[in-house]
Amino acid sequence: GTAVNRVNPPIKFKILPNPSTDYAHFYFDPTSANNVKGELYDAEGKLLRTYPYLQPSITYTIDLSEYPAGTYMLRLQSANQSTVQKLVKLNK
Repeated sequence: GTAVNRVNPPIKFKILPNPSTDYAHFYFDPTSANNVKGELYDAEGKLLRTYPYLQPSITYTIDLSEYPAGTYMLRLQSANQSTVQKLVKLNK
């Protein structure tokens, strides 16, 4: 048989609100990849939190309340793609 080249869906998501104070939410587009792994890093590149097996069409919450104001990175990785988005936390 011939191998079918399947197009891998992109990782499509939004972080809202951004900048945020305590909680930010990220939402995956229904056309996004399945089983995406998320990692939250601080500005120094230290891994703060891991979000395994993220799925499309679901909203996930990032709890920033215990972290200082500053810039964070949310890195999302599927089987063969990865994307990074900046998330800014403000003082209340």
